[in-house]
Amino acid sequence: LDTPFVGLFGAHFRETYADDTYPVHCSADASVSTYGFNLLPTQHQRAATDGQSPLLVYSFERTRQALSHLAASPDQSPDAAQGYKLRYANPATGGYPFTTMAAFMQWLPVGFRGQAYRSTDNAIFNVAEGSCRVEVGGQTHHLTAHDVLVVPPWETYRFEADSHCMLFSFTDRAAQVALGFWREEYLSS
Repeated sequence: LDTPFVGLFGAHFRETYADDTYPVHCSADASVSTYGFNLLPTQHQRAATDGQSPLLVYSFERTRQALSHLAASPDQSPDAAQGYKLRYANPATGGYPFTTMAAFMQWLPVGFRGQAYRSTDNAIFNVAEGSCRVEVGGQTHHLTAHDVLVVPPWETYRFEADSHCMLFSFTDRAAQVALGFWREEYLSS
């Protein structure tokens, strides 16, 4: 998703590492142990150079649990177009996990009939669990676990779920927001 931005700015290059493998200096769960509980070590200093999330793993089980709590809350109702949707966040800044890309997980409950929606970001959806139908570009597609759907910018789409469905998505919204380009619209059916 960020390839056009990188190309536009001429910021693409390659550096070959001298050895066959890059040395690992910490355990596989170090990022979760340090940053994965919505707490920061007191010695944490925000990196001024990259803005990338220090958390390398966002647990599916914890994300499912967060969506379940959101849906069970009497103070929350599903978004008219997206169902229950959470944005992955950089735990050190609250911003997007990447400077150019946003990531989301959403839950469409049984019987969900979404409102038509469009936005300026390029969106790539992957069905994590369950199934749904999505109407996009005048065509209806039935999606099941592991299916991938790409929705181009400003294309109208609408979700329906006869069974529960969890969708992971990532978009170039972070870059568009930073540049002041991002826009969304809920359309009447």
